[in-house]
Amino acid sequence: MLRLQTVQKKDRDLLWNINQKYLYEMTNFYDDPMDESGNYHYGHFEEYFSDPSRTAYFIFDEETLVGFAMICPYSNIGQHPDHTMAEFTIFPAYRRRHFALDAAKTILDQHPGQWEIKYNEKNNGAKKLWNTVAAPYKPEVYHLNAEETVLSFTTAEKIIAACGNDCAACPRFSAPPYEKSEEELHHTAELWMKIGYRDHIVSNEEIACHGCKPDNWCRYRVIQCCEDHGVKTCGECQEYPCDNIKDCFAVTESFEPMCREVCTDEEYRQLKKAFFEKEKNLNRAALIAQ
Repeated sequence: MLRLQTVQKKDRDLLWNINQKYLYEMTNFYDDPMDESGNYHYGHFEEYFSDPSRTAYFIFDEETLVGFAMICPYSNIGQHPDHTMAEFTIFPAYRRRHFALDAAKTILDQHPGQWEIKYNEKNNGAKKLWNTVAAPYKPEVYHLNAEETVLSFTTAEKIIAACGNDCAACPRFSAPPYEKSEEELHHTAELWMKIGYRDHIVSNEEIACHGCKPDNWCRYRVIQCCEDHGVKTCGECQEYPCDNIKDCFAVTESFEPMCREVCTDEEYRQLKKAFFEKEKNLNRAALIAQ
């Protein structure tokens, strides 16, 4: 499983060495010269061990180091982002395994807010990766020159339930700042009957959800189980994935064909994000917990 590990001061030489190899690879796109010691200049490097606004991560697949990322608040377009992806790479031997996409999404999930990501137009891999990552957030696109492009976008903080549902995307969830109108709730009640979640159209009061609580009915008793294990989500649990949550995944997936059949494209996209990505959300939670 992919995991992130925050770079500590004791890891300074390792980060320096792998960053130098990355900078060498980037000479395919930039004319950066080596200095008299055979290194590439990298300003602000030492600040990653003293400035709390800068963070570096090692990216591991199980126990194998497969890449790294460096995050800072510097803007290339004169704005004030919360985060900028200063450097990011998966080492050549480990590419084409979805590590880059999974790691990038995990970093964005872990650092919600205003983002800037710059790439070189000649770097086709980076161009494809960052446009794929940013697409759900409808980025503004800035062309610094003929070769460099900056994507600017804001990621919202997800509200991941104990079972992995994304409450912020759920059409039932009606808690600040995601309150639903009476019309929206009634539409959801109709949708729930159409899918087969209910055998009749229930009231708005019944369909509205204000967040999971231990006393709410749940076939899998996930909230109570998480409380018993001292975690917020199943992904943070040492026993994840247990048989109980695997059963939950299987039952959830069993509704997906019906959703595809009876829902509009917009309804299906919303339900997919809210419910059918719970395993992916919990895997990311597990990665962060490590």
